[in-house]
Order: sequence, then structure tokens, then C-alpha cells
Amino acid sequence: MKMIRNEQNKGLLKARQIGVEHATGEYILNLDADDLINKHTIEKLSEQLKKNKDIDIIHFRETILEITENGGYERNQFTWADPQKYSVVKKPNILPLITKTGMGFSAHGKLIKRSLYLKIFNMLQNDQHVIYSEDFLQTVLLYEQAQSYLGVNITLYNYIQREDGAIMQVASQTQKRIDDLIYVTKSLKQLVSQEHQWDIMKNVVTFMIQASKHNCQIKEQFYPLLNKEWKQVLKKSQCQSL
Repeated sequence: MKMIRNEQNKGLLKARQIGVEHATGEYILNLDADDLINKHTIEKLSEQLKKNKDIDIIHFRETILEITENGGYERNQFTWADPQKYSVVKKPNILPLITKTGMGFSAHGKLIKRSLYLKIFNMLQNDQHVIYSEDFLQTVLLYEQAQSYLGVNITLYNYIQREDGAIMQVASQTQKRIDDLIYVTKSLKQLVSQEHQWDIMKNVVTFMIQASKHNCQIKEQFYPLLNKEWKQVLKKSQCQSL
């Protein structure tokens, strides 16, 4: 095990990048600090790699564990994060498959080839401090740049839902959330190929509405910008209206 200590808080996106750069393995498996993997997760993924050599992304199923009042867990299938197809998909069909439903944009629940991860990090600003929605940004780029994707019908990850989790903190750090949403939106518009921008922007809108539905300040400051970016994509796509 290798532990890396940053002198300053560089944000979650940069922390993932530093981890990937210092890793020595061929693949990366993200594990959020308060989540759990199953006992046989690594073994099962190794078996899949033996069957599907040189695959770029393996996407597996998850459960969501909600903490109950007595401190226990209530287990449910994390269906919105499930793979959309349980077979090998090749480029250029990977990103369109995901954007049909807007599912699977979390950093967890996937085994990702390290060389692919390094490629998308090289596309991003090296000094950007991002906490919110960073997984949405990186997974969109991973899906577009990947040559191959495999969805497997195996549950290997447990996402723990906490009321005080980062994504649930709608009242605090509002301005930081807005700044990060703006960076994510502009980065996707700049980096995603034009043929996929329409579908990506639809997913951005859905994701951002969900992330900010209880926060009026985010709506007031971020939605006008999002509307502007959306209209520019529409214009490039030669679409006349929403």
C-alpha cells in the first residue's frame, strides 16, 4: 500500500490524478473513503480481465447502503448506476450508449485502464481545484476516449448514503459548488467532440438540476450560464429549439 500526502488540499479531481500518476498497476479501481467493496471484488474483476484482455473500462453493479436510525444499513440495488449493456461495446458507440440514459457517470463502480486515465487527465487544466461534479467530468471523457467498454452483471461495490455526505451538503459551500459546475460545463463543451455535445449537454442539465434542486442560489447563478452554453451547442448542432 502506498499513501500520498499533499501539503495542500488540491481538490478531489487533483487527488485522483495524483493517485493515478503514482500507481504502478495496469488498472485503477476508485474507492471512496466511506464506501465498501465486496470481499471478492478484485478476484471477480481479475477473472473478467482474463476473459476480456486489454479492455479499457469494466463497469459493474453497485448496492446503496442507507444508514438507519439505529446505526445499521438498509441495502438496495443502486439501479441508476448500473451498466446499460452487459457485453463488450467498442468505440464510437460507448459514449452514446451511456448518454442515452445519463447513468453511470460516477467514478466508482468501474475498473479503468491506467493509461486511459492518464490520457484524460492530460486533457484537463493541471491546477484546477475541483470538488463537486468532478466524477461527471472525468467519466464523460473516459467514455469518449475509451476504445472498449464492458458491462458486467455482478454487484461488487457498496455505496454508503449519508445525509451529511458531500453531495448532500446543499446549504454549505454554495459558491464553490457553482464554480465547479461552471468549470465542468465549460470543460465538457471544450473537450467533447461536437458530434456528442448535444447528448452530453442534455445530461449536464439533468445532472445539474438534480444536484441543485434544493439550492436557489445555485439555480440563480448557474442556470443562466448553462442556458447560454446550451444555446451555443444547439446552434452548432443546427437545432432550432429545445
